[in-house]
Amino acid sequence: LQWVLLMLSQHAECQEKCYKEIVSIIGDSPHEDHPTREEVEKMPYLAGMIKEALRVRPVSPSFNREATKDMDVGDYTLKAGARIMVFNSIFQLSEENFEN
Repeated sequence: LQWVLLMLSQHAECQEKCYKEIVSIIGDSPHEDHPTREEVEKMPYLAGMIKEALRVRPVSPSFNREATKDMDVGDYTLKAGARIMVFNSIFQLSEENFEN
């Protein structure tokens, strides 16, 4: 959530769009209740901002997997049981996959 707030603070136009979307759904008067699931589902722009923040600054920049069978990956052969570390941040920041 901190990355979302930081990114919004750096992009005033996006911050304004999020604000308008939220106000259009739940209003701008302070209330003690949290938005309902139904209300949150009506906020696609805010959801997109959160997803984009997680893409650019993932909670974990990598994860481990274990090969379940022998496989070829490019010029390499991975044997069943091999431990694989995937750096998802490489894929998530690739201009081949996303315009940055």
